[in-house]
Amino acid sequence: MSVSRPRHRPRRRRGEAPIRNIDHVERHADGGQTSAENLQGLCERCNQAKEALGWRARPGPDGSIITTTPTGHVYTSPPPDTWAQHPPPLSRAELILRNVLLDHDVAV
Repeated sequence: MSVSRPRHRPRRRRGEAPIRNIDHVERHADGGQTSAENLQGLCERCNQAKEALGWRARPGPDGSIITTTPTGHVYTSPPPDTWAQHPPPLSRAELILRNVLLDHDVAV
C-alpha cells in the first residue's frame, strides 16, 4: 500500500510533523478492520494521543476521519484532495510532441 500525501504531512490541518506511523483509524482491538478505508498516516505524537485512554476515532463514509476526545469534543478531518489520482501537467516538450503527433495523424 502506498501513502500519497502532500509533503508527507499528517492529516490534521496544522500538522507539520512527518508521517511516521500507518495505523488503524478505528483500533484493531476495538474491532477495526485492516483495510485501506480504515488506515491513516499519523505523526508519532498524534498516534500516541489517539491511543490514550478516552480517545476514539472512526472512518467517515466520505473518507473523512471522525475523532472524539476524552472530553466529548468531536472533530472531523476531511480526506485530502491529493488522494485522487491526477496526472501531472505536461511539460512544454511533451505539449510540442503531442501536437506534432496529433498533426501527423490528421495529415495521414
